[in-house]
Amino acid sequence: MLKIKNKSELFSLFKITTIRNNIISLYILQFSNYILPLITIPYLVRILGPEKFGIVSFGQSLMMYFVLVVNYGFNWSATRAIAMQRNNFYQINKIVSAVFCSKILLTLVSFIVLTLLIFLVPSFRKIYILLYILFGIVVGHALFPQWLFQGLERMEIITIINLTVRILITLAIFVLIRTPNDYFIYAILIALQWLGTGLFGFLWAILALKISLFFPNFSFLKKVFKDGSVMFTTTVARSLVASGNPFLLGILTNDYKIVGYYAPIEKLVRVAQGLGGPISLAFFPYVSHKTSLSKSDGIMLSKKVLYIMMTIGIFISIILFLGAKFIIGIVFGVKFLQSIKILKILAFVPLLALINNALGVQRMLPLKMDRYFLFSMITGAVVNIIFAIILVPIYKGIGMGLSVLIAETATMFCMIYFLYSKKPRYER
Repeated sequence: MLKIKNKSELFSLFKITTIRNNIISLYILQFSNYILPLITIPYLVRILGPEKFGIVSFGQSLMMYFVLVVNYGFNWSATRAIAMQRNNFYQINKIVSAVFCSKILLTLVSFIVLTLLIFLVPSFRKIYILLYILFGIVVGHALFPQWLFQGLERMEIITIINLTVRILITLAIFVLIRTPNDYFIYAILIALQWLGTGLFGFLWAILALKISLFFPNFSFLKKVFKDGSVMFTTTVARSLVASGNPFLLGILTNDYKIVGYYAPIEKLVRVAQGLGGPISLAFFPYVSHKTSLSKSDGIMLSKKVLYIMMTIGIFISIILFLGAKFIIGIVFGVKFLQSIKILKILAFVPLLALINNALGVQRMLPLKMDRYFLFSMITGAVVNIIFAIILVPIYKGIGMGLSVLIAETATMFCMIYFLYSKKPRYER
């Protein structure tokens, strides 16, 4: 049971300087990641129409699977390794070199797999030029050393680069995209956004941070892959529920127009859900540190974070559910009024997802319950796929929305079960 002694106790957490500064920086970053795309979506769906927007969304969703492969678990494992070696410049160079070598290898493998898919899958072959253009997203992610900047606690670099590039691309969208046939230009701009971000980040690391790259030995490369393996599996499982649904919907229906009516609605919901992201990222290292000193103190702190995340989630979900018709009419236009039911179903996802984040990231990971966290994520992904296969052929986009909602619910109950069933073990 969460106990708060007075009204100001919970919010006193935000008075801690490090957490406050990190939250501010991360919210600025969140602005570039979510708010700017939200500005462009209403314009794009009106100009391109559901079908053309759906084709690009399908391609983007496919690329995110390759991004998962290229990023591997480095955003967690490499960040941690660099943070531990921040005073040893040789070790930092060694880690950075190994991660970049690994990412180059994974990018080449991803490109080969994409080419095979284009040759083997007729629906991919029809849009092969679009898919090759969008592969620039994968290359950009391979180049951008987010894990380096995070490990060195230079979050302002990530923010500056992302915000600058995204603002330029946002302006270009309004200038260059005028007709439905401009969907290729839209795809090029998406690729340039990530390529620009990746290139600027890479050059900043080499020129400003004086990183020297060299080819590490095989044993160290193997270690880098091993260190990131658990979080890679966890991230893949989570992303199957969080970002792979437009692709899954396209595969199950073979109708890009259905994807076009679903994809922007889910993107809107994920943008709203993202309001809790910076708080989670800022508190994670603090909760982990507290837990390492005292498990009971860490657990109490994680409960307070859960309370904050639940409050944000309830607020977001109520607004999305009650304002579904108004939001869709204003943001997407009358063409998307048929998607009101999808938004009402997905409206509860932010609440469940933020609860899952508090239970998993803020509680299970600091308690080193990685295996149970991973199992919970995999359970959600499997449930999502199973229910999508059952419901999408019957209910189309609504079925996809129901699958996501059921998956988030399954993940939550799975985490609650492990936290309570393993409680005597982790309290020792």
